[in-house]
Amino acid sequence: MIHISKNYPYEIDEYSRDYIKPKSLMYDIETTGFSRQHCTVYLIGCAYYHDNTITIEQFFAENPDDEVNVLKAFASMLDNFNTVITFNGLAFDEPFINDRCQIHNIEFKKPRNHIDLFRICTSVKNILNLAAYNQKSIEAFLGINRDDQYNGGQLIDIYKEYVANPSEDKLDLLLLHNHDDVKGMSDLIPIIAYRDFVNKMSQVDEFKIVDETDFQGNSVKELVITIKLDISLPNPVNFKVNDAYISITDNILKCLIPLYQGELKYFIKDFKKYYYLPEEDICILREMATSIPSSRKVKAKASTCFIKQTGLFIPVSNKFQVSDDLYSFYETIAKSQRYLTYRDDYDTEFWIAYVKDLLSLVM
Repeated sequence: MIHISKNYPYEIDEYSRDYIKPKSLMYDIETTGFSRQHCTVYLIGCAYYHDNTITIEQFFAENPDDEVNVLKAFASMLDNFNTVITFNGLAFDEPFINDRCQIHNIEFKKPRNHIDLFRICTSVKNILNLAAYNQKSIEAFLGINRDDQYNGGQLIDIYKEYVANPSEDKLDLLLLHNHDDVKGMSDLIPIIAYRDFVNKMSQVDEFKIVDETDFQGNSVKELVITIKLDISLPNPVNFKVNDAYISITDNILKCLIPLYQGELKYFIKDFKKYYYLPEEDICILREMATSIPSSRKVKAKASTCFIKQTGLFIPVSNKFQVSDDLYSFYETIAKSQRYLTYRDDYDTEFWIAYVKDLLSLVM
């Protein structure tokens, strides 16, 4: 087995400090294929942070029989850490190592905490809107450049050639890809901000109604909410949630929401206590309708037992929780879109909860 260790100066930013800690280990494996039973681990790269330095350690199997030494070295190193950071490690790296260790009767203790950057990225793919979510794509999005031009699959044949005829050139190619993957993992940490910002809304800077014109030339009213975040995103993003548009630049989130202007209905659940008056298109309690002729009233149904209201309304999801004094309005009982009356006295807590609920539809 070949063991390589390199140290680099590394200034960790305040945000990444919450994830890259002295007991955090970043790692990435290289294998000869996808089968855990028939393919081997030929290289494991690890990275950890200490004293403003990042250390990269690589364990390389010079031949398939050397895999057992690589696995033992990694399992021993893992004992010193309680958290691992990987890219797709929960689906690939960890189960692959676990199965290979079982084959070689090596004890492998799964880490207490596992931060999988790939899973985090895919959980916010509706926000990132990237063409692909492999590590190089995420690095490109964050503006990270790397020298390696190969992927893991392309290097399998190079490893086989190395085993048959070892050379420094082949070794350097194999090590470089893994080295850059594991070293670059530390630079990927800021991608987690695209998940974390939801819980980092600190204050509402502004909410206002603006007059706009839609694509058909109709005059419409839109609500603009501006919220300050406690963290800054690496790159701006713009995305749509239903009919709302959200943009985030640095630590400022702006939400543009088309308002409903007109008449909506609040449907009364206990409709059996009411009569419906078709001519007036209203409902009335039965005890108050005794003087109304039978020809002018019918028993109310769920669809005809309502209170009408005209004004401005904001669209909300059906799971958005509000106080009992806020009624939910609908166009008809068959329409699922729910609305609340727009009010100027909604506080910061309401607007932050509203935007969080909106974001839950895409995260």
